[in-house]
Amino acid sequence: MSIKEDIQRPNPGERVELFELDATSIGGSVHRFCSSVNHAASVVWQGNIYAPMPVEADGFEVSAGGTLPTPKVRLSDGYGIFRAAVRDYNDLIGAKFTRCVTFRPYLDGEPQADPSAHFPVDIYYVERKTKQIGITM
Repeated sequence: MSIKEDIQRPNPGERVELFELDATSIGGSVHRFCSSVNHAASVVWQGNIYAPMPVEADGFEVSAGGTLPTPKVRLSDGYGIFRAAVRDYNDLIGAKFTRCVTFRPYLDGEPQADPSAHFPVDIYYVERKTKQIGITM
């Protein structure tokens, strides 16, 4: 069954949001994560490991009114990974942020694993940091 068919079913399965923050163009590294609300362990998709992390992301919707979406992402950085990257790489301005949405049955290791089964990929570039809360080091 394809993702187009699955989305039309009454219960298409668990929706999975996968995020990638690619800061290589500004001297950093690539970080892949998924919401830890639905995932207690890392997930693998297209051969990449996505670590569970509390994340809230919204504003990806495209409107017919002609305005471009302006997503906002809020991360809980218990390990200090993003705090260090924000500090070391100019608030991550210019880093590439990607969101991909699929369903759990299409993840690597699942019986229906399919790396091409996903909704259109959202790609944005960090323009500014709006807020940072945390322990100052």
